[in-house]
Amino acid sequence: MFKYIALLAACLSLSACATDRLDATQLAGFKKVAVISVAAEQLTLTEVALTAFGNDQSEGDIAAWGLDRHISDLLTSRLQLRYQVVPVRYRPGDFTDDKISRSLGGGIDYWAPLGDVIRSHVASQPGAADIDAYIVAVRTMSPVEDTNQYAVGFGVTRRYAIIEHRHYLHAFYDLVIVDGHSFKPLRDITAYDESPSLFAPNPTAYFPIEKVDASYWADSFAELSPTQRDKIHQGLLKLVDDGLPGYLKRGGLLP
Repeated sequence: MFKYIALLAACLSLSACATDRLDATQLAGFKKVAVISVAAEQLTLTEVALTAFGNDQSEGDIAAWGLDRHISDLLTSRLQLRYQVVPVRYRPGDFTDDKISRSLGGGIDYWAPLGDVIRSHVASQPGAADIDAYIVAVRTMSPVEDTNQYAVGFGVTRRYAIIEHRHYLHAFYDLVIVDGHSFKPLRDITAYDESPSLFAPNPTAYFPIEKVDASYWADSFAELSPTQRDKIHQGLLKLVDDGLPGYLKRGGLLP
């Protein structure tokens, strides 16, 4: 969790973080790109209580849901309208949080270790030598309403209230663009909603997100019923489908 707080603080301190488009010169150099998605291996249930003593998080493995494959396929189908998308093999275990980011840092250099992982574990493959850029989906976080608590990645958040709890389904991820030759990160693109929202009433709110009812919630991942898991799964797929084109436009990768 502290790693995500550091990332958020770094982005807030630098106005260019996650907002700038790639410039025309960089885009002109992109002929071949590769897609990696390691954003949705885990589902996180976040409880934000009235006091910090009641806050809680529960995580569970949802790799079998195929959300990362869905993100990768959708990215590929969109990007191949403009670029040659080169398929690459990778192991999600090589892209864990502690391997792809720095706990402290600022701006795009936060993701420098991500480039190192790509260089070591992906770029040595046959056919990868002339890839110009890697488009990598990684999970991120967002503040919850007017609290100092954060919801992470793909999951469900419950904001406890005396009268009626509020529930949110969210898919928080960034697209990090990494140079395919120097392996330096170039841009960190996230989807933003310019208007305040109930979930995060400030201009740093990450989206996609949807307000849902209590039927999506359980006190732990293990307690989610098959029906709930399917409902969450389908809801997250829709959030990805609806939100991902905005990332590509925001970064200038598509018009």
